Amino acid sequence: MNRLLKIIAYSAIAIVLSYIANISDREFIKGFSSNIISLLTTILAINIPTSTLIVSEINRIKNKIDIQPEPTFEELKHGLIMQIVILICLFIIQIICNYISGKMPLFIFYTNLISDAFAIAAFLYYIEIIYDLGIALFNLISYKTK
Repeated sequence: MNRLLKIIAYSAIAIVLSYIANISDREFIKGFSSNIISLLTTILAINIPTSTLIVSEINRIKNKIDIQPEPTFEELKHGLIMQIVILICLFIIQIICNYISGKMPLFIFYTNLISDAFAIAAFLYYIEIIYDLGIALFNLISYKTK
């Protein structure tokens, strides 16, 4: 349920921001959308070693005290899979919207709105993942110092 509410919230925020960007100058959102795939791929490339570091630290702690880290590992795995799925969906949506814009110029505003909204929502999700990984990492660091 919590994930569904996040998806709804991200989508609503992204649609509003995309609408605002598309009724104004559009230069920023155009540049943002054109670079979003490479940006998110880079973030994913950074998140993988961060997740690996978290898993190794939890395994080391698990050897010292009795904990059940499997839910944490599943959440990390789910996050990485979702990041890859979002990248693939973003790629497909941008290709389809670009195709529709070229074939049906009357729908350019709507295809830009959809494409930009998905790019913004994906970026917001990635920011949440970065935040979660950062908090987990700092919690592990503070645990090691105790």
